[in-house]
Amino acid sequence: TDVPRYRIYRNGSIEFEIDDIASLFGPSSVAFYLGCSFSFEEALIEAGVPVRNIEQKKNVSMYRTNRQCESVGVFQSALVVSMRPIPQDLVQRTVTITQRFTDTHGAPIHWGDPAALGIVNLAQPDFGDAVDMCEGDVPVFW
Repeated sequence: TDVPRYRIYRNGSIEFEIDDIASLFGPSSVAFYLGCSFSFEEALIEAGVPVRNIEQKKNVSMYRTNRQCESVGVFQSALVVSMRPIPQDLVQRTVTITQRFTDTHGAPIHWGDPAALGIVNLAQPDFGDAVDMCEGDVPVFW
């Protein structure tokens, strides 16, 4: 298996965690692979890019967008993005660093005006915590 631990959900609730899921799969099984933007935070910090949610001891802010994911059968959803405030002069460095992480999130999908993604208020994330922006920061979305 590919990750250190798995959460097993049944009927929308977490049932248990397990290290190896191979024994749980059969012909009618369905699995979802969710990349995680936490994967690039250490690389940003090492490159001198501040990660505000870590500095503020908060979970990353996440928002539903006005963009739809490609539907497959009964599965459909709006795109959910994570946001990190990044100093304007470090945005291009951030893009260069995170685009290497193609197996998780890769480069940001947008930076700047949140309204372009249908996000009305950065202080009210749909998931996670509201992360405070510092002067000169730009919201960057993955």
